[in-house]
Amino acid sequence: MRTVTLKPRRLWKPVAGLAAGALIFAACGSSGGAGAQAGSNSSGNSNGSAGNTGTASTSGAYMTYEPCCSWGSTWSFNPFSAYWWGPANYFSILPLANEVPPKIDTFKPALASSWSVSGNTLTLHLRPGAKWQNGTPVTSTDVVDTVLLDGTSGGTNGTNPWNGISDVSAPSKSTVAFTFRKGIPPALAETDVLPAMVYPSSEYGRFVTPSLKSDDVTYFKDLIAHPATAAKIPAYKAMGAVFSKLSKYSPSSVIGDGPFKEDAVTVSSAKMEKWDGYYGASKIHIAGINYLDGQTNQAIYPQLEGGEVAFSNVYLPPTIVKKWSSTTDAHTAIVPSFQFAIGWPTWKYPLNLTAVRQALAYVIPRQKMVSITYGTKEAGAIAEPHPDGLAPYTESLYLSKGQISQLNTYPVNLSKAASLLTSAGFHKAGGKWMMPNGKPFTLNAGVNSATSDVISDFEVMANALDSFGIKTNVTEVPGSETQSDFDKGTYDLNWIGAGSLDPLQAIDYYLGRTNNNNFPNLGSYAGQKGLGFGPVKDVPGIGTVNVPATIDNQAGSVGPGKKMDQLTWDWAKYINQQLPFLQWQNKQYQFEFSTQKFTNWPATTNPLWSTVGLNMSEGVAMMLEEGYVQPK
Repeated sequence: MRTVTLKPRRLWKPVAGLAAGALIFAACGSSGGAGAQAGSNSSGNSNGSAGNTGTASTSGAYMTYEPCCSWGSTWSFNPFSAYWWGPANYFSILPLANEVPPKIDTFKPALASSWSVSGNTLTLHLRPGAKWQNGTPVTSTDVVDTVLLDGTSGGTNGTNPWNGISDVSAPSKSTVAFTFRKGIPPALAETDVLPAMVYPSSEYGRFVTPSLKSDDVTYFKDLIAHPATAAKIPAYKAMGAVFSKLSKYSPSSVIGDGPFKEDAVTVSSAKMEKWDGYYGASKIHIAGINYLDGQTNQAIYPQLEGGEVAFSNVYLPPTIVKKWSSTTDAHTAIVPSFQFAIGWPTWKYPLNLTAVRQALAYVIPRQKMVSITYGTKEAGAIAEPHPDGLAPYTESLYLSKGQISQLNTYPVNLSKAASLLTSAGFHKAGGKWMMPNGKPFTLNAGVNSATSDVISDFEVMANALDSFGIKTNVTEVPGSETQSDFDKGTYDLNWIGAGSLDPLQAIDYYLGRTNNNNFPNLGSYAGQKGLGFGPVKDVPGIGTVNVPATIDNQAGSVGPGKKMDQLTWDWAKYINQQLPFLQWQNKQYQFEFSTQKFTNWPATTNPLWSTVGLNMSEGVAMMLEEGYVQPK
């Protein structure tokens, strides 16, 4: 059994091996490794402002949907397998509720029609009329069994309600009760429970043992109290035995409850036909989806331009942006998504000096890096304005304008950079910066070899540092090695990135332990340093604290309110001054859609695109479920 941990909630981060322009959230499937091959050969206007209702007019038209990432050559129809066929999420299988950005505690009912909180209990009511694609009704047993099995998998399928709950029960066939962990604010517990996907007990209930509930409760309680030794207790071993059988199960198809039914799937494409048994089928205006397994960017461009592909998230470099912009019926929604940051080992000299990190921030041309890669006219070509651990859309929700105005923007200022280095005992000789020990100040950057846009960014950065007198080399590294290299401090400059609607969880991704970026204490990276920031630091407003342990705790226990606002400000101004890492941009996704064959897409200002930016398939499924997108 894999090590099961309580993970930060609703966090998105780049996956090693995928291009930076690729979708990295739940819409992506797994690739590589052993899994069950299944399936057979598949057959292969201006923006609207409101959805449509009434009888669907499908006209036999299938929308071709091609994200730029892959579900790989081997995969499984088992959601508890590491090789789960991800495209089923949201199109075939529904969550209890859809998260609605930008707030962390706003949800839209899906499989659950309503819910309420009383004390430490969330009572959830299932939608009347919801049923599985085998004709059986969705019941509370399906939810409870899924939650119990989620505990054994540690969130393999993208969710783990046990982050925030201590118990689950079914008072009736249509009602589920979740008991929150002591000290967990309801808003945070809801972010664990409501986004959960649910699977049919008719298929997976066979794996629920009589003791599984008590094993889940015992293990996760012990994990909170004794994280280093919880994996040694009997309950963990019993859960492992369940997971071993569960993960090996190989279904022949997906039994969903959503708007589309899996039809014919191969490693290169999937035909997903509209399912009339879906409770909202009357609002779906297309006959189905031709979901193409993402090819290379170069292969997708002509398919988009010719109208064969109606929707994609493929990265468009400036030259292609220009061509796409002049293509008839071509449209692009630019949506804020996750953050890109330069992570440096603050435990290695001279990066352990705040003055040196600040000097580098004044040299690195973050705006130029973004503009060269993404183009100067795109909304996405904007550098992170205030390196503080937060994305701009998070800053505006949790920091006041007065607070934001106090943050350093670190514009390129070579004179200030030189002054900072000189104050730290550095000097220049022959156009090169020398450290106090007389050796040249040089840097080595490591970047995922599959991320062409990030490689371009790092080359721009290296050229600027070279010109300033700091020789910098860029090494392309296989994605499978980047986390290990980062935690060991193999390179001085590394690419790390993530996004979260919760400001403390966004900061925790960088400075916490559980994400393996700062003194990781669990799993295969335990004992390494990563950023190595601290561990003990004096954080104004918070105190002299163990940084990774403190932010881990705060991210898991503080919900929306004055305390979150204050802690967010304390950390933001501290990060902005100390620069344990340096954000260089807030990734803005390009979502391309064509109106050549389909009309009534949501206007690019529609909030639905924000959901697409955080989880592409979830957002597109919500568009279709609300009556958008119909054949011409």
